[in-house]
Order: sequence, then structure tokens, then C-alpha cells
Amino acid sequence: MQTYRSHSCLRALLLLVLFSTSWVQLKAQFASFLTYDFTPNELSLGGAFTALPTNSVYAAWYNPAQLGFKTDYSVSMNIAPKSDWIFGSNISNLGLRYQQSISLFGKEIEIGVSLHQFLISYGTIDITTYDNPDGGIGAYELFERSQSVHIGLGTKILSGIYISLGYSLKNAGMGSDNTSSNNADAPKDWFDNSFANDVGIMTQFNMVELLNSLKSDDLASYQFTIGLGYALKNLGAIKETIIEGSIEDNIWASPLPRTSQLGISISMVNPYQLKNGTWINIISVDLSREARDLLLINKSDVLKYQSVSSSDISLFDNFVKRKINNNSITIHDGARFTLLESLQISYGVLTYKFFDSENDQVQSQTSWGISFDLSGLKKYYLDKAFPFFKPISLQISSSTSDHYFGEFSIWGIQLEYTF
Repeated sequence: MQTYRSHSCLRALLLLVLFSTSWVQLKAQFASFLTYDFTPNELSLGGAFTALPTNSVYAAWYNPAQLGFKTDYSVSMNIAPKSDWIFGSNISNLGLRYQQSISLFGKEIEIGVSLHQFLISYGTIDITTYDNPDGGIGAYELFERSQSVHIGLGTKILSGIYISLGYSLKNAGMGSDNTSSNNADAPKDWFDNSFANDVGIMTQFNMVELLNSLKSDDLASYQFTIGLGYALKNLGAIKETIIEGSIEDNIWASPLPRTSQLGISISMVNPYQLKNGTWINIISVDLSREARDLLLINKSDVLKYQSVSSSDISLFDNFVKRKINNNSITIHDGARFTLLESLQISYGVLTYKFFDSENDQVQSQTSWGISFDLSGLKKYYLDKAFPFFKPISLQISSSTSDHYFGEFSIWGIQLEYTF
């Protein structure tokens, strides 16, 4: 039996080290990329969307309860083409989202469904054998991929209080495509996968309505909302892989990156009624903070799932003091400024501890982005001038994040249609 080896081993190891925030993540984890925030709009806020509603197609990647919130479109598609990452790798996203309001038992319920494919390609690699290290067997493209379906529903339960629930099912794993082969006995395409489940809840409190201290005209001229969100991500069985060769029939047990996410957001909006009767948000400001805990624990050099009730997230340490308790915790902060529902500028910070630092050294990774949406311009001018295009809108987003070797950027284009 031939034993194959790949020149990409060092590259893959470096990528895993660089983008795993702890030694626990590095040790033996399956589909660790499920914790990445590499989507074109959300990356710019450091991925802090567990409690901040967004009309992005990829919103459910962060919390499936996002799909229970009304958007300004009925169906939308987003394409984020290949963006260069590091060491010749690239990232791409493809998504579709559908929103519908229905009336049930006298209540208006918002229902959303989305599909999402996330792909990291590590480029084409050459495969050789130990018996013949100079003789190439073939070229293969190594990749990690997630294909997921998400559903959410939400409704107003009291005046000023809105609640949403969501669920996601993901098929995630890694594999390779045989792009060329010089040997009929060479390994063919393969994909090793596992199923993961997400559940989430989001609540929005419209403080102006709750306090009920302003007149109706003032209610329309200013809005202040506080959001709370929680998501439990990547629930599933421990992935067991049989290792063949010199340690044949041994089983490598790799848990999914089960994560507990708790977030809070604050949104301030100043709406204005145009002469044509349409309302437009002149200025919107969103602030968001969340803490994530990787629910894995090392017992006798074997990774086990940690119970949800024993999560290390601390409201005082993580949200008030912004302190990292241990290397399984990450804190995500984001700020977003939107002008006339058209121009959006965002900034985010990811804070974490890299491995088990004896000096408790904390690292940070910043991100920023800009987005242009036709929605505001359409309300002000385009819908009247070109009524044929009134149901259609377009959004272009770009996010940039720093890392150990520089910066990388992701951009996407979102086409929206309203029935």
C-alpha cells in the first residue's frame, strides 16, 4: 500500500495556527472554519451580529434568529467571489434569502429562510509518495466547505418588544478535487463531512415605545433600540475518523467547534418623512458587543464537549470590563454608521488570547468596511424617476481585516427584489 504525502501540510498547519484563537482549537477540532466571520458585510464589525439585526443574506451564519426580522426586500441573492486570503488560499460565499410576513391568530409573523455556501480553497497542490518523492501523482485542490439551510420566525409579543427564534442545519467538512492525474491508482475526489446544528434567539426592545413618554410625532422622529441575542452553534456528534497505515484501525475523535454566543446591541435611528410621503432614516448608529465561548475541554489529552451551563462567559468581565477570562473566550465589538440608508461605514475589533500565554497576553484584530446601498437613493429619487425598477435594489459591500501577515479583503454584491 502506497502512503501519500502533500506539500501543503505546512501551509494548512500555518493557517490553522494563525486563525485558531486557542490551543484548544488547534488540538483536534473538526471544521474549525465554522467559527470564522468571513462574509463581506459582517467581517467589518468583527462579526458582532449575535444581537444586531441585519438584512444581509449571510445574517443567519451568526445567529439563525436573524431571519425573524423584517427586511426591505422579499428575496435577495448575494455573491462574494473569490477573495485572496493568505498562502495562495481564497474565500468565497454564495447565499440566497427569502422573507415573508404572514398573519396568524391575529398576529403578524415574519418568516425567513436562507441558503448559504461558504468555501475556503487552499489552492492546487501536488501529491507525491514517500517511495517516489520526486514523481508527481497528480494535482489536487484542497478545500473546506459548508452548505447550510437556515430558518427563523419572529413577532411582536408586546408593545415595544419583539422576539425571534431560529434554527440552522449545516453540512461542513474538508475535501479535495482531483484536477489532473498521472496515475490511475491515485486517490480520487473525496469529502469528509459532518452535520452541525445552530439554534438562536434575539429580542429587541424599542425603548421609546416601552417608556411611552413621547407623543406620536416624536415617536416617528427618533428611535432607540436595545437588542439581546444568544446563539448555540455547531451542535453535533463528535466526528470519528479511522486512521489507516502504521496505526491502522485507530480512531481520531474530533469534536465540532461548539460555541456559545451572547451579545448586546444598541441602535439609534433618526427617521424623516420625505415630501412624497416616504420615510427614510437620515442617520443610523449601531453599536454591538458579544462574547463567544468555545465549549470544548481537554480531559487526558482528549477533547470533550463542555456543557452549556458551564460556559465561561461572564457578563461583568466580558461585557463591562472587556476582560478575557481564558483562551476559549473571544470578544467581538462593532460600530456602524449609516447615512440616508445608502452609505454605511463600519469598524470592528476581535479580542482574544492566543494559546495559553503565561503573561495573559491579549491579542486584537481590527476590521473595517464600507457599503453602498441603493435603497436610500431609490426612496428619494430613483423610484419616482424609474418606476419600472422600483422592486429592485442593489447593495455592494467590502470589508478588510488585518492579520499576522498583512490584510485581506472580502467584497460582495447583493441583488434584492420586493414582491
